[in-house]
Amino acid sequence: MPSIAGQRIVFLARRIDTPGGVERHAARVAEELANRGMHVTIFAEAPPPGSMLLPRRPGIDVVRFPVARNRFRRIPKIQTMLLSHWRALASASLVHCHDSYTFIHWWLPFRLLLWSKPVWITFHGYEGRVPPARMKIWQRHFAQRLTRGNICVGSYIESWYGTKANVIVYGAVDKPESLPPPLRLASPKAAFLGRLASDTGALLYLDALRMLQERGIRIETDICGDGPLRESCERYANAYALPTRFHGAVPNPIPWLEQSDLVFASGYLALLESMSLDRLAVALYDNPLKKDYLAGLREAIGADHGGFILAESAQAAADAIESAIRDPDRSIAMARLAGKWAREQTWSKLAQTYIRLWTSSAS
Repeated sequence: MPSIAGQRIVFLARRIDTPGGVERHAARVAEELANRGMHVTIFAEAPPPGSMLLPRRPGIDVVRFPVARNRFRRIPKIQTMLLSHWRALASASLVHCHDSYTFIHWWLPFRLLLWSKPVWITFHGYEGRVPPARMKIWQRHFAQRLTRGNICVGSYIESWYGTKANVIVYGAVDKPESLPPPLRLASPKAAFLGRLASDTGALLYLDALRMLQERGIRIETDICGDGPLRESCERYANAYALPTRFHGAVPNPIPWLEQSDLVFASGYLALLESMSLDRLAVALYDNPLKKDYLAGLREAIGADHGGFILAESAQAAADAIESAIRDPDRSIAMARLAGKWAREQTWSKLAQTYIRLWTSSAS
């Protein structure tokens, strides 16, 4: 890739319109690449009817494939639709796959037809099973061998999947124009940001709030997220009269973060967004993979005290939050150090990481 401007990039991302960390990562990197004069074509599955679509932007085309109801027809149908866009694939300067699914199930047949086309991949996350299934590990190894290089979102991917990363990243955020008032830990408010599901520890956070309330620490909490455990979470909050408000999935969580002092989150994007506003983030884990997932982010921040509260149980989270409330100076200092690091992780910087990967391993 001798120059950047004018390059035609193809992104293969299973989804691009639904709210989620992978979707936002791919969309925002594409936007930054377009700002640099590149043209990005994103191939993705169409979202359910009535879903909000990614806004149209200059330099970005999104091709959405209807999803076949029959799962055995789904992949052949998408491959056929990709073939109908042969000209876009053949003329692309490079192809970048987001996760091994799109490489193996979408791109692999085209690798035989376009064998000289340079292809890279980003490994974004894990599938929820601990330890990962052997097939999932094999798929990542297979994709790594047949691509020119990869980006791993989190250092844990190397240790749990055996993937050798060319680059390790933790996502990015929009740098805030201004910061909200400092933490008010004498009477803190909180927000939960993420899916209401077992892998995010949603019920564990509520359990920690219950323990704190029994100690006389009552924390009003806005729950920003939806998922299979929403009904269970609402029943739990009502049973213990926890001061919670359930808002469902919110398109922009920043207003909720700005009015909070504590943010409960277990995903990189949510943690980065909360830390970028100098909020005190709290992350829970209940399995060794999630521990490594979160510990890698703490190591990247590099602060002596880790940048955010990391707890292995609801009890440990309640104890750590109580300690943070009783030592506000230390908590504010920790949030500010983490915030300084988080604000440096911009989408522009992440897009430049992609460009460096492509140019350094182009041959």
